[in-house]
Parts: sequence; structure tokens; C-alpha cells
Amino acid sequence: MCLEKYIFFQAEDGIRGVEGSRGLGDMYKRRERIANRILGMGDIVSLVEKAAEDLGFDILALQEVRRTSNGVLTFDDESIKGWQLVWNGHKCKRQHGVGILLAPHVKLVSHKEHLQARIVSATVIVNGMRLSILNVYSPTDASKSDSAKSAFYAALNKAFADLNSTPKYKVVPLGDFNATISSESKNCGSWDT
Repeated sequence: MCLEKYIFFQAEDGIRGVEGSRGLGDMYKRRERIANRILGMGDIVSLVEKAAEDLGFDILALQEVRRTSNGVLTFDDESIKGWQLVWNGHKCKRQHGVGILLAPHVKLVSHKEHLQARIVSATVIVNGMRLSILNVYSPTDASKSDSAKSAFYAALNKAFADLNSTPKYKVVPLGDFNATISSESKNCGSWDT
């Protein structure tokens, strides 16, 4: 009997309030100076890939990718050779964005943008398993836009329905659903009773 472990990992910079994210996505936008050198897209992916490899991860869900348009990028840098990034962003602005980072041995069958910069999926085969990876980045409560939230959840429901229509693939939802936990939440129930 062969027993393998599969771990899906989503990194977040911590619970935050109304202020914006200070996660990896901001590094793409501002190209932060770290350790006396500027990190570009390849450097960041290289760091993420190294951590993923050390932990044995094959698939990583990324939010705040901040790349424009959508597509697939296969890296040819020696340190990250063969890794693929499937991403979905806005047409022009470098804001929000989702991506799925795949190890070299993961076969990408197809990918789809379900909602610009918010929902992307990739059907993959990894170690014989057929998976439909769904990565989401939900609008925050701070956005105050009910129409954006409604459009997001309508697109999410449609994406689930689309992916579930392919019975040979197991749907794996990942992402940042931007759940809010704050002192204001106490009005809705008891946190610290």
C-alpha cells in the first residue's frame, strides 16, 4: 500500500483590519528593497519555489499577484526552471490578482479566468491525481462595494458549477476569502464572553 501526503498551502501576512495588505503582492508593486538588493518577480518566485520545494509542496495558491492580463508563464531561470505560474489579473492596473504556482512535474491540462483578477482555475494532473484547482481572492469588507461582492460570489458559484461538470477531476478550492475578525464583529455575536 502506497500512502502519499498532499498538502495545500496558502500564505497570508496575518489578520488585518481596514488597512491594505502588506504581503508578497506589495513587493511586486513597490519592488521593496530587501537585504540591499531589489527583488523582482523572478526573485520572489525563486524564494517561494525554494520554500515550496523544501516543504514538498507541488501546488501553491497566490493572491495579490499584481500582474496584468492573464496567462501561463514557464520559468527558465536555473533556480526555478520548469515551474509554471498560471495567473489572472486586471487588463491594465497592477492591483489584486491571483495565481497558481505549479512544480515542474505537475502537468497543466487547462486554465480559465472566471473573474478578472479575482478567480482563476487550473486543471492539473499530479502524481496520477486529476485536480481542478480553484484560486480566489475575495473583495474585502473595506471595499464597501456590494456590487463587487455580489459579482464575485456569482462568479464563484458559476466557477464551481463549471469545474464540477468535469467528473474526472476533484475540485480543490483555495484562496483568500477575506474573512474579517475585529472588535466590530462583537456586535454580531460573542467573541470574548
